[in-house]
Amino acid sequence: MHEFAKIHLAAGAPTDAAIFIASDEDIYYCSPRAVEIAGALIQGFGGTECPAPCASEVDPMVGIDPYSGVPFSPELELFHEPEDPDSN
Repeated sequence: MHEFAKIHLAAGAPTDAAIFIASDEDIYYCSPRAVEIAGALIQGFGGTECPAPCASEVDPMVGIDPYSGVPFSPELELFHEPEDPDSN
């Protein structure tokens, strides 16, 4: 993480470049901008492309809050209002 932090700072500390860890697993997620600025480093640790997590599923490791521009997956809606059959 220290190496990424150095690269991140050298790139101007973009708020859309960050590394996160899954809340319930030992899995790291890197934002697309993090991969842009530190792709070789991330690949050196075996990084592979994956879908974006929901923001609620990860905790920040390296980056500048508020992580504006990080493309998280939309949060799932747990409750849906039933559709009104007469609304059509």
